[in-house]
Amino acid sequence: APPPPPPPLLSLAAPAVWEAMRASGQTPSFALMLAVKNGTSGADDGVKKQKSKTRLFEFQGATVAGDDVVAWIADDSSKPGRPTGAPDADVTCWVVQSTPAYAARRVKAMATVPGTAPHQALLNEVAEEMTDALLNLAANAAKRRGESLEASDVEIAHVTAHRWGAAFPDDGAVAAAAAAGKGCLADAERRVVGCGDFCVSPKIEGAALSGAAAAARVAEMIAETPAASL
Repeated sequence: APPPPPPPLLSLAAPAVWEAMRASGQTPSFALMLAVKNGTSGADDGVKKQKSKTRLFEFQGATVAGDDVVAWIADDSSKPGRPTGAPDADVTCWVVQSTPAYAARRVKAMATVPGTAPHQALLNEVAEEMTDALLNLAANAAKRRGESLEASDVEIAHVTAHRWGAAFPDDGAVAAAAAAGKGCLADAERRVVGCGDFCVSPKIEGAALSGAAAAARVAEMIAETPAASL
């Protein structure tokens, strides 16, 4: 995620860290939650019917390359402990992330305020467009497997979109972090360290790596002047 606004005094106490944090901009994204109904099979002769899942994809999660709308897909029901992951579950839930370019285009075309009717209209349009793009990807995936999947084969129980205005940081702070602390922002003279995914990559791994780099940098500062206070 983009870095939080730096404390007011940070600009004076550690200008190098402050400027590097300010250099990291942010990009929007849209997230889609889609619940697909699982079909049933078996005779109506008193025998309990078995659920036959309408699988959109064979994977549990994937990064999508080359699509204008969809950037990432995950089978949320596959996570441990999810009720929708049970064999007899009524639905399978999918989470979809839009591409930054699509989100930027939609946000620019229709700037809205959350909680208003125009904002909900935007989310409804985005949900429809992202669902169409997802089903198109599912149909192509099925075709590659030698199978057929049409939009009419998929029964959607629920769909909703969410606008994530500050979803991902850009690479504005990465160069500064690489120069100052190899994964974190550091001002050795003033003994100030800053970290976050914006210093490495916009992922959980980026945040973890940046935190580890910051911890190592703090340890170095303590070793250099152990009697000084951080």
